[in-house]
Amino acid sequence: MIFLIAVAGYVAALVAIFRFADSESRYTRAHFSWYAIPYLTPWLFGMTNDVLRLNGVDFITNNTVGEFFNITFTDFFIVYCALFAYPLFRQIMGRLRDTNLGRTWAYLALLPIVNVLILLVLMARPTVANEVSPV
Repeated sequence: MIFLIAVAGYVAALVAIFRFADSESRYTRAHFSWYAIPYLTPWLFGMTNDVLRLNGVDFITNNTVGEFFNITFTDFFIVYCALFAYPLFRQIMGRLRDTNLGRTWAYLALLPIVNVLILLVLMARPTVANEVSPV
């Protein structure tokens, strides 16, 4: 079931890429960061948990998010990313346009780990001024 949810997240991301490829919307660094930081938060918790576990500290004792739901952190993370895929990639397309980068960057953002780096790059790049063609 988790596999189907992950595939649905990738499909939602691809739909957002295709739907907003020709859009004229642009998003500034601050506006984009409001979407990117909540997406990056589970990555931070997961990496912290992995580092602590490598050093012998069992941060999450039974590796479940909650006793009521009884799902692992990995399952929660996949569902979270799948639900967040469409709005995040809508914002990515606007931010790519604002920084004058191509759609290839959005396709690279579909890859795990690479997407974190791309989000950080998009949060750091300045806005490219619109060039007015001479008449």
